[in-house]
Amino acid sequence: MWNRLKGKEQISILFKQGKRLRQKQVSIVYLKHKANNSGFYFSVGVPKRCIPKAVERNRIKRQLRAAVYAFVKESNPPMPGGVFMLNFIGRKIEKSPELHHQVRVLLTRYCTAE
Repeated sequence: MWNRLKGKEQISILFKQGKRLRQKQVSIVYLKHKANNSGFYFSVGVPKRCIPKAVERNRIKRQLRAAVYAFVKESNPPMPGGVFMLNFIGRKIEKSPELHHQVRVLLTRYCTAE
């Protein structure tokens, strides 16, 4: 089961203690829980300096969330418990299939990482 990562304190802990993985235009910062069945929390970020228009930032956020939901639905075995944040680091808006592919690669690496 997934939950949204909220709160400045939780996100700052994640960025201080978390490990990072990077793909072409998407990066992930994560911390894994010891217990695998504890569910996971995630958040999505798109910096204003990369994508200045709010409409475009919101579209990218929706696409990234949809990619995570699709990966979780298809993943077998279930995703390990943890906390992660997906960040869009590109300067140009990619098409949805390309973003989905990048997120899939990152989440596969997250699942296999220790």
